[in-house]
Amino acid sequence: MDKGRTNRINKTDSKCDKKSGVPVSVSDSLVLDHSYGGDGEDIQVVREEETYSVQEDEKRSQWRVGRRVVELGVLADGLSSCQLCGQPLQLSNCVGENKFGLAHVLLIKCQFTDCRLMNEVPTDSQHQTPNGRNAWDVNTKLAAGMLNEGFGETHVNSLLAALNIPSVSRKTLKNREREVGQQLGQMAEETCNKSLQEEMKL
Repeated sequence: MDKGRTNRINKTDSKCDKKSGVPVSVSDSLVLDHSYGGDGEDIQVVREEETYSVQEDEKRSQWRVGRRVVELGVLADGLSSCQLCGQPLQLSNCVGENKFGLAHVLLIKCQFTDCRLMNEVPTDSQHQTPNGRNAWDVNTKLAAGMLNEGFGETHVNSLLAALNIPSVSRKTLKNREREVGQQLGQMAEETCNKSLQEEMKL
């Protein structure tokens, strides 16, 4: 296994297609997205750090591992031009990423000779919370889905692990749950007041 990034199983076997009954040869390399276990490797859930930087030289290609939740329009706008010289950016020039729950900020270096600026390109949009702080939309929507379906942190991160998506910290989830909970409470109160007024008119 290449440092946990892929598992290659060299195996030669003969099986039959269930639909056609035609023998199918399973050989060479069977490449899996990631390891679900074995070799003493466990899926680790980030619980304390909300922001995780992988800018170190030995982890330059870490952003290529696994999957990400990306708002394509936001990413396209971020790659459209360098923040300094205005030249188009290329995703292949990414040298690292900063993680904020399911949202990420890609660090992409401008390849224009006279610039070389390190651009921060987000993968998601943001909104302002009632306390005046900015929050990533995808994390708030995740919290809303959790409350709606009755999922907890363990369930969510287990699902993300199965999809090979980086896990979300407990702190991030709790903060977004509080934000969503306040909004749901206000909506419930408004609905009750509206129903009460309509009933009084009868």
